[in-house]
Amino acid sequence: MSSILISLAGKERRRQPGLKNPTGTPPSGRASDPRTGRRVTSAPVETIVLAYNKPVGLITTHDDELGRKTVAPASCGRKRHKWHAIGRLDADTDGLLLLTNDGALVHHATHPSSKVPKTYMALCRGILQEEQIQQLREGVELTGGLGTSLPAEIVVEGFEENATLLRITICEGKNRQIRRMLLAINSQVLTLTRLSIGDISIENIDSGR
Repeated sequence: MSSILISLAGKERRRQPGLKNPTGTPPSGRASDPRTGRRVTSAPVETIVLAYNKPVGLITTHDDELGRKTVAPASCGRKRHKWHAIGRLDADTDGLLLLTNDGALVHHATHPSSKVPKTYMALCRGILQEEQIQQLREGVELTGGLGTSLPAEIVVEGFEENATLLRITICEGKNRQIRRMLLAINSQVLTLTRLSIGDISIENIDSGR
């Protein structure tokens, strides 16, 4: 895990040794002192964010009933139940995954109203035409009843044999959204890597670190 300065939707937070609560109100808990019976207030909980370059094949969850490898034990040795993913990645997608102990930060970073950009590199089946690319830019109807995607930034990075390489930036994160967007224009994702969330990227972070 590399030390990073996080800027999500204009709110800067420094990872390690700790971050201020993004809501502006440090969370605290109340408990009883077993010796006196008096109510005591615990110290504020610091927000921690970890950047992890997830390899293909890992599941973004704490435990998997099928016994598949998961992100939680691979990414850090801290208490696993405290960690929340800021935007999950499916097993077939690699790239940047942010983990935090702050549920409010997860909500802030993933809610469309925050407009936190997420950038992906997608190798797509077929040589895509300008009309198809424009459809992605304007928004397409997603399968699974997820509605229409918001406008996206699409950059054609190049072409391979019967494939197109796209850099895609979106400000929402519906389930398997990039894959559903490509299906909507009669294409298919062959490989998918998340490059960045906000100002944080996987640059200089080795896969599996």
